[in-house]
Amino acid sequence: MQDHVTALAAGTITGGQAGDERPGYPGAAISGAVLRAARGAARESREVFAARAGMSVEVVAGAEDGRCPAWALPYELYEAVEAAVGAASPGLGEVFAAAACCDLFVTGLLKGDAEAEDGALATLQAEYRDLAWSLLSWAVTGVLDGTASEYLTVPSSAPLLPLEAVSELAQLGVSVLIDGCGCTGSGPR
Repeated sequence: MQDHVTALAAGTITGGQAGDERPGYPGAAISGAVLRAARGAARESREVFAARAGMSVEVVAGAEDGRCPAWALPYELYEAVEAAVGAASPGLGEVFAAAACCDLFVTGLLKGDAEAEDGALATLQAEYRDLAWSLLSWAVTGVLDGTASEYLTVPSSAPLLPLEAVSELAQLGVSVLIDGCGCTGSGPR
């Protein structure tokens, strides 16, 4: 994964500046939702998950709420989170990895960082086509279906991304999230 998500993020996107109204990483919601769902399925608190993963509760909290998205973690921490998420199901670890890449892609779009966006898009196309469609659709609609729903059970909800981010993506052309990544899934292409 180092050469995919965390390496793509190295030296690219930075958090928000003082006085920004949006969080530093407005597109970082998908991997946090996957992490919360994995913890919930295992009936683990943040503290228990953090201990099992060998990290602080603050790292887990930051990855869940987007203050320090999974793709922005140092590789050793990212790898520990991915392994802990995937411990119950190897497929769930792959969903988490795809979610982190989707977060980087969406954050790149919202921040106008073409390098991060293009790198994440290439990884999504090459490695996570079906998962990407499912996860990106979940982020903007609040409904998880497709490949990711084979590993995660979550109730339908509001979109994972803040309304402002969904609106901004709509202005950019949300079709880039589905059609632009060349992803396949059970939804429209």
